[in-house]
Amino acid sequence: MPKGLPRLQFEQGNIKAQTQEGTAVTHFTMPGDPTPRVLIVEADLDTLDLLASCLRGHGYEVEGACDEEAGLDSLRERGVPSLLLLDLNLPGIDGWDFLDAVVSEPAWCAVPVIVLTGDPEVSQQEASALGVDGVLLKPVDADVLLAAVGRCCDAGCVTA
Repeated sequence: MPKGLPRLQFEQGNIKAQTQEGTAVTHFTMPGDPTPRVLIVEADLDTLDLLASCLRGHGYEVEGACDEEAGLDSLRERGVPSLLLLDLNLPGIDGWDFLDAVVSEPAWCAVPVIVLTGDPEVSQQEASALGVDGVLLKPVDADVLLAAVGRCCDAGCVTA
């Protein structure tokens, strides 16, 4: 490969760039993309199932993870989703710490993130300051969920 020129691969909404210095993968969503992919990292399996069912029923491809390890594994194996829905109360790790791990990885830092919380004290303003695209208070109303997800996925968002 010529020095300084990246080798690019495009596949299933992912762009993979390889240079002599390393490899980066990012996901892109085009406006009108028929199947945006949403990664839900949610500790409560019932909530995870409800969120996933709601989104799948409205045409989204959904992947679920119930803890930090499964969430990070999904990012490594499948690449960056169109959107990350992140529970702030994960087992063994604070959701904000999980988010720090995501945004510190160059290949993942552009993923839009909406946090899920049962704490009414978490404000939209506080979350925005931390680079989050939205805050949804649990229990999440289906119409509110679909509107928030639609703002990121359907509009082709790729940055927080």
